[in-house]
Amino acid sequence: MLKKYILLMTLAMITFMANAHNPNSTFVVFSPNNGIWTAHFMIAQEGANISLAEFYKGQNLSELPLDQYKKKYIDYIKSKFRLEIDGKNIPLSSGGIKLGNHQTDIRFLLNEFPQNYEKVYLKMPLFEENEYQNTIVRFLEGSKKFRKVLKPGNNFEMDFVHQNNQYLGAHEEEVNLKYPIFIGGFILLLGLAAWFLKTH
Repeated sequence: MLKKYILLMTLAMITFMANAHNPNSTFVVFSPNNGIWTAHFMIAQEGANISLAEFYKGQNLSELPLDQYKKKYIDYIKSKFRLEIDGKNIPLSSGGIKLGNHQTDIRFLLNEFPQNYEKVYLKMPLFEENEYQNTIVRFLEGSKKFRKVLKPGNNFEMDFVHQNNQYLGAHEEEVNLKYPIFIGGFILLLGLAAWFLKTH
């Protein structure tokens, strides 16, 4: 019984870790902090490297000084970002970037995001150069929350309405983060687990 429990826990951990390190996933959280809205990007660096190399084709990014590389990284994010509040474009303002081997974190201020707003539209084809890219977006304000997955199937677009102190729109809660290699590996793991449980 103990062997079965350990095996199942190991499989669960492997599954969780594979999803967490999916190179085709990006998470973006929009929320106010002391009255000023911010956008926090959490990016799988492996997939970002592929997209940045494609976007800046012909340039050897690895040879750039760190400050120039960071600038190109931020310029790329800004080039793929369009947020409109009640029809007005809200640009990404100053941003801080923390590079990592596995994950990169970037925080931007949204100085022009109004306190009172109704219609929200976002188009953000981040890392669209990757075939299976998914960007999970969350808007959080107090007890209000809205979640959407931006992907090629919805043209990396979303919109919702802020009305009567609620976020109203079509949520999308299911995220397909499993790219083909992971699916094959997961099926193999399930097969091994079934064999182990049958023979022990």
